[in-house]
Amino acid sequence: MNRREYLNRISKYGLMLAAISAAFSIINSAFTLNAGLALVLSFAKLASTIWVLYYAMKKYACDCNLTIYSKVFSFGLSTSIMSAIAYSLYCLLHFSVLFPIDENELLNNMQSIMGPLSEEMIQETISSMSSLPEMVSSFMLIYLTMIGVLFSLILAAFAKNDNPFGNREGQNEDRQKEIF
Repeated sequence: MNRREYLNRISKYGLMLAAISAAFSIINSAFTLNAGLALVLSFAKLASTIWVLYYAMKKYACDCNLTIYSKVFSFGLSTSIMSAIAYSLYCLLHFSVLFPIDENELLNNMQSIMGPLSEEMIQETISSMSSLPEMVSSFMLIYLTMIGVLFSLILAAFAKNDNPFGNREGQNEDRQKEIF
């Protein structure tokens, strides 16, 4: 597999992972969900992203006939980083354009939790809210990269091709049908 095909696969699966996360974020933001439904949606998001990452890693390992853990891991990590970059850019768009955070609502929530706020604290909160989308986006990039490393480490052990003697005729197709 040449470099261009490798990068195309990384971007395709990375964007799929980011799209899944973005779809679940839109559902959570657009609808008011009770705690049970939100929890079920979170588990569905986790399961679907793990499955897509595993599928991408397994398909890459079978297509390239890889038995080396590190190559499968590097593909999964690259896909996770691509997904983290795409999703953090979506978070920037989400919190600055699509569903902006209402300053008055945030201040009311803070006052209900902490009691009356001083004028200085209100001004600090308002000034820091202008950079809130960037802070959330940066945090999501770091957080999702760390989660991607963790899941790539675990999934690479299961996704690598088990046959150390190379590809025999039809083996990859049989293996893929057996797994998926």
